[in-house]
Formats: sequence, structure tokens, C-alpha cells
Amino acid sequence: MISIIRWILTKRLDAELFLVFANKTEADIIFRDEWERDVRAHPNFHCYHVLEQPPT
Repeated sequence: MISIIRWILTKRLDAELFLVFANKTEADIIFRDEWERDVRAHPNFHCYHVLEQPPT
């Protein structure tokens, strides 16, 4: 999925992207910096994190 998202954003395709990313803890989120950067740079990219053990 990572390579598909990167390809769509690089090609600037006319598509709304929604990434729902589930992890146990906040520390388990891989590529977090990249996802946050892409959300800021591409209004058509949306990233939601679902945590089994969210911080208090």
C-alpha cells in the first residue's frame, strides 16, 4: 500500500485517498513523519490512526 500511495501522490492523480492505519500503540506507527508530511502537502490524502492502546 505504501508504494501505491506514493505513486498516486507523485503522479498527482485525481483521487481521494483515505488511509486508516491500525496499530497497538502510538510508538508502533511506521512512516508517521511521511504520512503527516503527505497530509499537509496533498489535500486529497487523509490519514487516520486507530490505536488499540491510545495514550491517556
